Amino acid sequence: MGIVKAGVENIKLKGDGTNRRLIDIYFARHCWIKNVETYNTGGRSGESHITIMFSHGCEIRDSYIHHGGSYFSGANYGIDFYFWNSDHKVENNIVRETRHSIIFEGGGSGCAILYNYSNDGYEGEEPSYLAQDLTTNHGAHPHMNLWEGNIGSKIMGDFTQGSSSHNTLFRNWGRGYRDSPAFSSGIAGFVIGPFNRYYNLLGNVSGMPSWTSGTAIEDNATARKPVAFSFGRHTDGRYLDPQSYSTSLFHGNYDYVTDGVALWQGGFDRSLPDSMYYSSQPSWWCTEVPWPPIGPDVPSLTNDIPAKRRYDGAWCTRSTPPQASKIPKPPAIPKN
Repeated sequence: MGIVKAGVENIKLKGDGTNRRLIDIYFARHCWIKNVETYNTGGRSGESHITIMFSHGCEIRDSYIHHGGSYFSGANYGIDFYFWNSDHKVENNIVRETRHSIIFEGGGSGCAILYNYSNDGYEGEEPSYLAQDLTTNHGAHPHMNLWEGNIGSKIMGDFTQGSSSHNTLFRNWGRGYRDSPAFSSGIAGFVIGPFNRYYNLLGNVSGMPSWTSGTAIEDNATARKPVAFSFGRHTDGRYLDPQSYSTSLFHGNYDYVTDGVALWQGGFDRSLPDSMYYSSQPSWWCTEVPWPPIGPDVPSLTNDIPAKRRYDGAWCTRSTPPQASKIPKPPAIPKN
């Protein structure tokens, strides 16, 4: 209660699938988690790998978060912001095999979610549905947060427990894809659900090069799947909110449906800054990855960010922590 300037570093926390949570940060200020591995958190609702509540100015970085005792509602969230939070930084983490990887379940503002790699998340109730992993909103009312340079299966603001507004998504890659388990529905790269207003979507890339058809921007009309960018629609298909799209700033986002940028708002200005957070390439960035790594103005459109390179076992000079061989996978957890 009320702890200040304390941290957890260089440790592996291995649960047995029944732990309530592996790391809790409550009523804390300027605390941190660095180079930590969490594995197999609890399988009941509310049991996340890392939960942050009522805290300010904390940082989670360079860590590996994966697997849990269940993939059903409320369980096995990766990094979970709950109730009120502000000014946190989440950077350069690998999050895999969770229900949702990074999620705002309550209000949070002024947070920066930067250059994280997420894959293979799914919902136990419907494993064939491509669930959101990077979740800007799952409870009222996250606002004025920056999501930059992340790679995920689906980047989404839902409305399950309330609204959100004024969040910025910049130079992320929403792949509309995961490696496993196989999926057949819910295929989209970015989804801004009903009652999420005034979002800024700038310089993102949506989809996979293998997409040969689909819908670039879904707003009201029945959309052909896959969808690059969806607005205002319930997951059950109902269209509920035209303002999700009409209030958004949508500029310079590349999609693999049209193999181009469907819309540049604001006239002919097509220049994008390298980063909304950094004034120059950060010192920890590995030399093998271009800066910036993602965007319509990047020659290859998408590059593997340092977190993904570390997971894949690719060399990443200067990236923290260094990783020259693939992180060994633990034995598979039985899937409910």
